[in-house]
Amino acid sequence: MFLRHHGKTITARHKEPSMIYAPNTAIDKQLLSHSHKLVREAMLLLRSSDHLVSAQRLRDELEQERRQPPHRDSARGGSDH
Repeated sequence: MFLRHHGKTITARHKEPSMIYAPNTAIDKQLLSHSHKLVREAMLLLRSSDHLVSAQRLRDELEQERRQPPHRDSARGGSDH
């Protein structure tokens, strides 16, 4: 920010307000309790979705195997007999 003072241009420095933490135990306890509740709910969701994730993982692995070209090991195995 620039200001004119007696025909001269001067730079005004703007100091940002500093954040000051003022402890509030009631609010802190409430926030901590809410955080614990969210974590518990998230863990329950993860545990209950395991069967979905396992099925998706299996489907993705099968799809990846299907896309890969066939191995040439079977050609070598036939000459050993």
